[in-house]
Amino acid sequence: MKRILMIALTALLLLAACGRKDPELPAAMYYWRTTFALSAAERQALRDYGVGRLYVRMFDVVAGEDRKPRPEGSLRFSEPWPEGVEAVPVVFIDRRVFPASEPDTLAQLIVKRVAAMAEHNGLPPVKELQLDCDWTPSTRASFFRLAERATGLMHERGGEVSSTIRLHQLAQDPPPVDRGVLMVYNTGNFKDAGEPNSILTEHSIEPFMKYLKGYPLPLSTALPVYRWDLVFAGPDFRQICRIPEPDDTTLYRALDRNHLLVKSYHSVPSPLNPGGENVRLYPGNTIRREGAPYAILMAVKQRLAKERPGAVRSVVLYHLDENPLKCYKIDEIKELLDSGR
Repeated sequence: MKRILMIALTALLLLAACGRKDPELPAAMYYWRTTFALSAAERQALRDYGVGRLYVRMFDVVAGEDRKPRPEGSLRFSEPWPEGVEAVPVVFIDRRVFPASEPDTLAQLIVKRVAAMAEHNGLPPVKELQLDCDWTPSTRASFFRLAERATGLMHERGGEVSSTIRLHQLAQDPPPVDRGVLMVYNTGNFKDAGEPNSILTEHSIEPFMKYLKGYPLPLSTALPVYRWDLVFAGPDFRQICRIPEPDDTTLYRALDRNHLLVKSYHSVPSPLNPGGENVRLYPGNTIRREGAPYAILMAVKQRLAKERPGAVRSVVLYHLDENPLKCYKIDEIKELLDSGR
């Protein structure tokens, strides 16, 4: 009987979603660091781009040694939240917490913890909570139950719930939430030495376009404005790093536009572990430099608009970081964020 009721409720939610339009929301960006501290350039970027909301990662939910879920990497606030910008808390949920955790209880803990963190740190009232989980067929039922319960709790508070949607998830039933944000990045295999650009290419999104038009959930679109450098030893992937001085000919030799050969031993920062241990580079290592040029981003946006115009009425850029944003002109970022209204 429980299973029948769950199926019926999901069907009703899907029917309701089909009747809702893709949202038209303020220009938005993600903030994906462990400390909330904006540089002067990043604060200026919010003003220059007309950003009205920030999707801000609050904490991860991971499985502890006892398999029970616990929060990890909670965001610390070292400065006040910017005035006039809506905050959308995001919680990443490691799928390994399922099925050991009880979805209803976990949903209550997430909603309660997000509300407490927002109030404690002086964030505006939370109107939306976003859940980020790369669910699989074996964990889908548990995550959907959690999403359904979290959505109900947020509705009681006068808010709503969104969920990130990976491209491969477009072929599956949508989670029982108010709307989704389609993550149009990390479309290739970054560990493959022969991959031209694992962040985004026009070709890589094509297999999923047949599912986009009829996907029964209102959608926004997330596009990448980040960069990273991938280290390989021969064909084997080693680490992700950030090369601060790629033009230093004592350290590197350019193989082509996107690849460097390491000439001497040294270490460089890791974007995955800022302030922590550096990545060690050895002579003979090759580095593939990846980003998403403006031309590719606009081509992808136009391709999405052709298939489902409403999905690009609200674009969220991933993420707010002054270093990769220097690679774009202000007008380029504004055009990416433009809803076309």
